[in-house]
Amino acid sequence: MIEFSEATNEDITKPKFYFFVENISTVLDKNVLIQWFTACQRPTLIGIPDKLKGQPFIGMKAEETESAILSRLSTVHVFHKDPELEQLDLSDPKENEYIYGVMKQDNYFLLMLLSDNAINPPYWPSDEFMLEDGMIANYTSTKPVRTDVGKFLVNYIVLAEPFGDKAPYINDTIKAEKTDEIVAELITANKIGRKEFNRYINNAFWFAEDGTMFAVALSEKTVGYDPKLTTRRKELYEKYKDRMDDPTVLTAIEKELADIENAYIKNDESEPFFLGAGKKTREARKKFFCGFGVTRSFGNVDQSGLTFTKETLEEGWNPYNYSNCCNEIRRGSYGRGLETAKGGSESKYILRIFQEVKIIEDDCHDTRGMEILITKNNIKTLMSRYLVSGEIIDESNAESLIGKTVRIRSPMTCKTKGGYCFKCCGKTFKDANQRAIGMQTLTVTSAFTSDAMKSMHTSQVNTKELADLNQYIVEE
Repeated sequence: MIEFSEATNEDITKPKFYFFVENISTVLDKNVLIQWFTACQRPTLIGIPDKLKGQPFIGMKAEETESAILSRLSTVHVFHKDPELEQLDLSDPKENEYIYGVMKQDNYFLLMLLSDNAINPPYWPSDEFMLEDGMIANYTSTKPVRTDVGKFLVNYIVLAEPFGDKAPYINDTIKAEKTDEIVAELITANKIGRKEFNRYINNAFWFAEDGTMFAVALSEKTVGYDPKLTTRRKELYEKYKDRMDDPTVLTAIEKELADIENAYIKNDESEPFFLGAGKKTREARKKFFCGFGVTRSFGNVDQSGLTFTKETLEEGWNPYNYSNCCNEIRRGSYGRGLETAKGGSESKYILRIFQEVKIIEDDCHDTRGMEILITKNNIKTLMSRYLVSGEIIDESNAESLIGKTVRIRSPMTCKTKGGYCFKCCGKTFKDANQRAIGMQTLTVTSAFTSDAMKSMHTSQVNTKELADLNQYIVEE
């Protein structure tokens, strides 16, 4: 037997977000995520007095058997008019029903109104609310800030649950690169250990394995394309008809068409999906609507040379270009097999060379270093490295160094006999007290393997303008 009564709480003005914050720990369960972020079947509560239906709060007492069931529930359906159902039977989402969140109190349950139309989920990732101190472990500012459900959810799962208040709240687009950077800093500063790191990895992979609940991949726009693509593509082909064998021209054409495609998707509900899906998804739309474009030749053993296909997959192809498609499909599989083997063999070779190399002293006092031009492209790879002057490249001076040529301490000029020193290798090694550096050298060969693996999914060809070759030359 379930008894219902009126419940009020003058301190809670927005029960929907209060429920979200107070019950955030329950989201580490796929069933709860489904209940919160989709329209789905839910247990139905019947017998609620009509005057209470639709109220922000409803009090509820239940006998032991029903109480045990209710304790496991996150949300329930409440019909405007009770249907022919038994108490707690599952019901499909309908317009004429409310969604209530279930909160267990001391000796009763508190129902909190989340939605007055069950066809819509209780929460959308874009729902905004004011974040205050105490709502989540990693936000401790006394000044409230506007955030949204999606950011709060990811912050909890990826940062707050594993690390508490050690990692700051990210009130912006959250990318794996950013969270990995934060975690790396916590590790090198000895603020977290293996247990916390494992929790971070487990949570992140568990949550990210199915993004369809939060990223809309299908919309009216995604099944079509901007008509300007066809017109502009023909204009560009005509304009550059005598230079269609020039890689710089071909990649410029692809970029301009891609800009039109990106502008078409911008602000669409599917945009977050394409922002997070990576190059392989964007390239699929490029081939389908912008043009199959530039691909590497498959005829040569080293896969050098380029081929260009004007037609799009949506329009259909000239039979004479059909071989380009077939070769491109085969090239990905062939490259994955051949080039990954190359990366593997090179990894073994370089590891045999460096497996016993260690950092054996603090400072060799080298004053030569390597001269390098700091740019926006390489500044991240130089963080925590020492300049010959003794200054460390970090967040405080990184921006001011961009565009300057500096001399940086480097293992290539280290004077240490029989190994390296911490100053030439960088502060990161010192902070982590990492002396064996053999595994770090594999970042070079892993790039070969990664590129070969990606060839299964992408075939984009880019050009890069080099203004000065001297930066790629090492002087003895």
